[in-house]
Amino acid sequence: MNKDKWIAISSGIRRKKYAFLAALALLPCVLLFSLYDLYRNIDKLEATLHHNVAGLSSKKEQSDRAHHAQAAFSLQVQEWKNILIRGHDAQDLKVHLRNFLHHEAEARKSLEAMHFSSLNAHEDRKAASLKSILGLHQDIGMQYRVALARHTLAQNRPATLQIDRMVSGFEGTFAAQLAEVSGAAEQEYRMLAARVTAAQTGDVRQVQGTVEVNLLFIVLVLLLEALLLLKTVPRSARNPKGLADERDQTVYHLAYTDPLTELPNRRLFHDRLEHAIALSSRTRHYLALMFLDMDNFKALNDTKGHGMGDLLLIEVARRLKANVRASDTLARMGGDEFVVLLGELGENEKSASEQALRIAEKISSALSQPYELDQFIYNCSASIGVTVFCDAGITIEEVHKRADAAMYQAKNAGRNTVRLYDPHTQRALEARSEFEHALGGAIAEQQLHLYFQVQVDEHIQPVGAEVLLRWIHPDMGVIFPGQFIPMAEETGLILPIGKWVLETACKQIKLWETNPQTRDLQLAVNVSARQFHQPDFVAQVDNLIKQTGINPSRLKLELSESVVLADVADTVARMHALRHLGVRFSIDDFGTGYSSLTYLTQLPLDQLKVDQSFVRSIGMESTDVLIVQTIIGMANNLNMEAIAEGVETETQRGFLENAGCKRYQGYLFGKPEPLEKFEESLLRDFRTIQRPPSGKPPNSGKQAS
Repeated sequence: MNKDKWIAISSGIRRKKYAFLAALALLPCVLLFSLYDLYRNIDKLEATLHHNVAGLSSKKEQSDRAHHAQAAFSLQVQEWKNILIRGHDAQDLKVHLRNFLHHEAEARKSLEAMHFSSLNAHEDRKAASLKSILGLHQDIGMQYRVALARHTLAQNRPATLQIDRMVSGFEGTFAAQLAEVSGAAEQEYRMLAARVTAAQTGDVRQVQGTVEVNLLFIVLVLLLEALLLLKTVPRSARNPKGLADERDQTVYHLAYTDPLTELPNRRLFHDRLEHAIALSSRTRHYLALMFLDMDNFKALNDTKGHGMGDLLLIEVARRLKANVRASDTLARMGGDEFVVLLGELGENEKSASEQALRIAEKISSALSQPYELDQFIYNCSASIGVTVFCDAGITIEEVHKRADAAMYQAKNAGRNTVRLYDPHTQRALEARSEFEHALGGAIAEQQLHLYFQVQVDEHIQPVGAEVLLRWIHPDMGVIFPGQFIPMAEETGLILPIGKWVLETACKQIKLWETNPQTRDLQLAVNVSARQFHQPDFVAQVDNLIKQTGINPSRLKLELSESVVLADVADTVARMHALRHLGVRFSIDDFGTGYSSLTYLTQLPLDQLKVDQSFVRSIGMESTDVLIVQTIIGMANNLNMEAIAEGVETETQRGFLENAGCKRYQGYLFGKPEPLEKFEESLLRDFRTIQRPPSGKPPNSGKQAS
């Protein structure tokens, strides 16, 4: 072999060697590049995943807000019904009205958040639609407030239906539009979730292919590097199907589970309840639904913060899980409300009811045990309403309505108790709602009328009158104050009613002042505690005096002892302010409550009114006679007038006069009458209706029968 050939062969070997060495040197670089490309693709996948999750979260948030707005509006409507149906006392009414306003604000807050989000996303058509719905919600709020001023508790179904149609028309329109927006948001969310799932699956497969190529390079270079590289690949990247399944489970969990308690949410519970009702209609087996509401939960939130309230809800959920059967369905409806659906109760209604009540009592006992919340011991309880049903064709809404009504029966029974749905009680509540609706429209329909009962002096001459209210309903006839004033006080209608009475009385005083025969009459008007303690009550009276131009000394406000004792300091300040205007005062039904000399000496009173229950006992009950004498003596010693109401016989009047009482009111002198008849009676039965000169008593005129 010649030298040149050897050189050529050697050069070729060296070149191949150098090429092999270069290849060996290049393979690590390829490995490094492959690793870099692998990580870059994984980062891209993670970034895409985060982007998709953010998009899904945004759409999910829109959907949740829409559902929350629906739920809040539904609760707002329900609280509206509660105001009409379950306002047994002022405290309950205040709770329902506060809940009503809270749910109204929650619905508006969700809608405004959706509108703001749509504007940020440049979804102009959706933003315009939401703006329109916000306007409609505001209109509905105004309609509710108009209806609230007109509703009452009366058995007048036509009037109730008329008012219900007025509000329900707006409710239906709003609910339909809200449902459309909610459905659209849900559809957008589902469509985006489907697109994201498909796109993510493709991204995962692409990354899988890249990983396989890189693994091939790694194996060719070095097994150890391959093993190390395999360890750097996330398990989820090597199993794209598991990643997709995990994502689906996350989406399902967010959509159908309450994040705080890990219980099914309202949406999932409604699905299960619907299926259970369908199954029950086929098997004829009874089901039971429980509504649970934690008593005074708001007090914990207000005093200890929402974090402590969340701890309580988590513990409530844990105790509920421990006290229901495996076949039962437990869910959190929102706030402090939970529901339990009991199945497999058998075909006998009585047996099913007994089983449901036993389980409810067991739950009630468990929930009433003390709670240890972050080293803070808190005592709480639950009001539970139970309804048992197996009705063919019954709706979810009707089942909810029954359980809700039973729960409020438990609340009204004193809380921390269980009540089974009672249709008779429900009908009574509906009757009260009708009565409330009728009273709400009494002022606008001019069904309220003032009656006047004369007040006379010791010479049997008129010195004034007391204004008495009558509700003359076209169907129910004359309704006396004792039948509707307590309801008006519970519902707050006493405020517009009392204002109307006071305005009408002042106008009547002004009319009497233009007549020489009636200009000296004083008109007494009863004022309720709720009306008197309004922040602007003094200003209202001042404006009325100025607007009507009356002599304020002709207006006498009659206050009950409960008005005074509710807040003595505030009452004293208000009465002195009104006395500065010239208004006179009388304590009504004196002696029937906690009569205290302390407040008597503090108040600028002009008159004490002896209650008619004591007057009737004159000549019969020695104790009551002594009370009458004491009240009259007390008034005289304090330089006040004493007036006795309910005087029906001359014997009673004579005793009162001998005891020192110089003012009387009762059937002996005249019955309560409408204005026209009252004025006719004054002219017919009394010689004069001017106050007689002092020291020259006139002859007694003819007394009214």
